[in-house]
Amino acid sequence: MKNKKTIIAALKSEDNDKIISALKAVAEKGDFTYFPFLMDIYKNNTSEEIHSSIFEILSDLNGNENAQHLVNYIQKKNYGAIRKELLTVCWNSRLDFSPHLSFFVDLFISEDFENSFDAFTVVENIDNLTDEEDVRAEILNAEIFKLKDNLREIAEDKKALLVELVKVLEDKK
Repeated sequence: MKNKKTIIAALKSEDNDKIISALKAVAEKGDFTYFPFLMDIYKNNTSEEIHSSIFEILSDLNGNENAQHLVNYIQKKNYGAIRKELLTVCWNSRLDFSPHLSFFVDLFISEDFENSFDAFTVVENIDNLTDEEDVRAEILNAEIFKLKDNLREIAEDKKALLVELVKVLEDKK
């Protein structure tokens, strides 16, 4: 599969063999203009082999624009069925999600335990917020305050995890 039109046609196919072949081409090219197609296939196709291939491709993404793409799809309500898998990709990848710290803290607060745990793991893996100590402290303090402010409303099964997330954020100062 040489050109984009051929790859896109194969990705849109109902034939799992064609899709798998196209996914190999996408992985080899490293051209992730196919992101929307990958998301739709991941959401709509039930093949474990295809899911595994897409998970590997997404986990190997480079470039901060891809972190933004993942966050965009996590936010979309019609991709809620694969939100957990996308969160797993986030903490499994080497992408920089530091610009999205607040998003993952909000997700921690609003989601069920499993998705909250994955959001927690993404936050825990964020290392490079900023080199400016004052700015970093300000960002972290805002997120810590948000967590503490939601302690009463948060589901009982997440309270201990929330306390732990506050400690994680405190340690990042």
